[in-house]
Amino acid sequence: MHTTKNKAIPASAVFFRGMGKLLAVFGLLALLPAAGSSALAQQVADQKLPAEAEALILEALSFNPALAASAHQIEAQASRERQVRSLPDPEVNLGYFINPAEESQLLGRFSVSAMQMFPWFGTLSAAQRQQEQLTAAEGQRHLEAALDLVLEVQLGWLDLAENGQREQLLHEELALLAQLEDWLAARHETGLARQTERIALQMERSRLQTRIQNVEDARLPLQTRLNTLLQRAPERPLNLRAEVPLRELVAGPEHITLQLLQNRPELREYTQRTQALEHAMEQNRRMGLPEFGLGFEVMGRDYGTMNMMPAMKESFYGMATVRVPLWRGKYDGRRDEYRAGMQALEQNREAARLRMVARAETLQSAWREARRAVSLYDEELQPAFEQLYRLQLESYAASETGFRELLQLRRDWLEARTDRLEARFRAERELARIERETASWLELVLSLE
Repeated sequence: MHTTKNKAIPASAVFFRGMGKLLAVFGLLALLPAAGSSALAQQVADQKLPAEAEALILEALSFNPALAASAHQIEAQASRERQVRSLPDPEVNLGYFINPAEESQLLGRFSVSAMQMFPWFGTLSAAQRQQEQLTAAEGQRHLEAALDLVLEVQLGWLDLAENGQREQLLHEELALLAQLEDWLAARHETGLARQTERIALQMERSRLQTRIQNVEDARLPLQTRLNTLLQRAPERPLNLRAEVPLRELVAGPEHITLQLLQNRPELREYTQRTQALEHAMEQNRRMGLPEFGLGFEVMGRDYGTMNMMPAMKESFYGMATVRVPLWRGKYDGRRDEYRAGMQALEQNREAARLRMVARAETLQSAWREARRAVSLYDEELQPAFEQLYRLQLESYAASETGFRELLQLRRDWLEARTDRLEARFRAERELARIERETASWLELVLSLE
């Protein structure tokens, strides 16, 4: 049995509540949209989603195993910063003179030394900056996953809402057929004609009832899918009450492209990984410089040659050492590797940018096409169908047309309304995908605490 909420995996507690600390510590404040970018985000659509949809989005973001796993990856990356900024472990040596030339004290035969190596100035700082950028890049990948989840919840909510409105539309048509049957009963006196009409109406009613059953059956997988995103029991009913607003895309193509380039975490991830390689190259350069070591040694009075000098007591030595990296092959090889990696990241970033811009253009074109279909029905087809239906009723009452033509007109009108319904929700889906491409929900994701 599934539980309604998996509170054992609070992704928001793992990542989003700690996001403020990550922003301060790892320099992720730059990831937040600027004031102008925030204004852009508000201008993609002229209306917000209903509170019902936003509540589902917040619930999905709060309890999601994939996001929780991604948050743990960020913690793992952040924990490496303490590792890379630490000095190498000191080397401690302990010696014992096993075969003294004469009897001596046991403690006097020991020698103890310790040496601490120090890399060239700035080496550890460069390593820490590299790890900070890698942690920030992991955070950007997490944000991309969160935005994907927001889109999936939006699409799931829209699918269920469309399913409900489709069922409502079919029930309305079924009720209209019942009214038509009452109207026909009052107008006809011929029993034969009445029988044929009754059979035709029953056939049409059966078609509608079958379509209603199909719509009802299609609701279960849609409900299960959305419940899975919300970490609820699959069989838990979802009673959606809010009306889906018909939102307008108020931002132009240049506006959307600008917001996409400013807000997309994926593009920032490429930038931060490039900066991480720059710091790695700087660290490699400093590692190729001399390394210094400081230490000391304490020798007992009876240790080795000290035993030949009875007047000598315990001796203390200060030590200094320099490691000179003469063989440059590995440092030059790393340098070339990092340069090639930076070029690859820049090319991948450019390819991703072009892909995002092209996809945004395609989504805008699909949105405009769907909205034109909605406008066509609202402005032309619906008034034409209403007028044509009135004329058809009058013609049938005057025995100028048959009943089958009247039912066919009703069927065509239902298909036109169904097409309008599909176009409306297709427009909302395309708008949701545009919001995903432009990261319009980024502020909501980052605001979770």
